[in-house]
Amino acid sequence: MNPIFEQLPEHLQDAKYAKMNVLDSTENRNLAMEHGVMGTPTIKVFCEGRDIGEIVGFRALEKLVSELKDIFASREDCIAQSTPLE
Repeated sequence: MNPIFEQLPEHLQDAKYAKMNVLDSTENRNLAMEHGVMGTPTIKVFCEGRDIGEIVGFRALEKLVSELKDIFASREDCIAQSTPLE
C-alpha cells in the first residue's frame, strides 16, 4: 500500500497525509486502538480533529482516490470550515 499512499498528494493536493506503522511501538498500537483501527492497511480521514471516514484494506490508486473524494464530498461542511493548507 505504501507506493499507492505515496501517490495520493499528486491526486488530492488539498489534504495533509501522515502514516504510521502500528507495530512499531506500544504508543502506535494504543493510538490505533483509540481510533478503532482493527486491521491494516487502514486509512483514517480527519477534519478539524474529528474522524470523518475510513477505508480499510488495499485499494488500487484510482479506487482509493475515488473513495477519498466521496468521503470529502460527504463532509463538505467540515472541510469548508477548515483552515486552508499552507
